[in-house]
Amino acid sequence: MKKIVILLSLCLSLTAFASKMEKQLEKELESKYGALNDGKVTLHIHEYDVDLEHNKIKVELEIKGKDGLKTFDEMDKAKFDEVAGNIAKYVKDQTKKTLPVEVIVKVDEDFVEHKYPYNKTF
Repeated sequence: MKKIVILLSLCLSLTAFASKMEKQLEKELESKYGALNDGKVTLHIHEYDVDLEHNKIKVELEIKGKDGLKTFDEMDKAKFDEVAGNIAKYVKDQTKKTLPVEVIVKVDEDFVEHKYPYNKTF
């Protein structure tokens, strides 16, 4: 019984550590990459969501509404790929993991199903 309790507490502490790291990464990304600029258009990121999964790292960039989607559509995709690659490299460096990083742009609209106009793994 003691072994089960110890094992459960160890699993819980590892989960808490991962969650803390995810939150820290989200804050750092919001600070460092709060607005993405391709030289002509500036895309403001509403929120980052980082998930450390066992086989990959998932980074969601949430933009707000139709205006955010319109701005994203106007961006130079080659420049956006470059910035997304930099975000992926930054996350890999901070986590010290060699897992693939999936970068997803998510459009959050109130009362409408979410849209994902960008999804790329680095």
